[in-house]
Amino acid sequence: MKIHLQRKNEAIHFEGSSELVDVKVNIDGSESIGGEAYLIFPAC
Repeated sequence: MKIHLQRKNEAIHFEGSSELVDVKVNIDGSESIGGEAYLIFPAC
């Protein structure tokens, strides 16, 4: 499976998608590092 990441802003907000499903997932960080406070945060 391939996962595609598309940058949604100039900080750390990405949108993840796959060719296998139509679901898109927002991947973000905390507002203190430029994120937009979406629910899925990468583990640090």
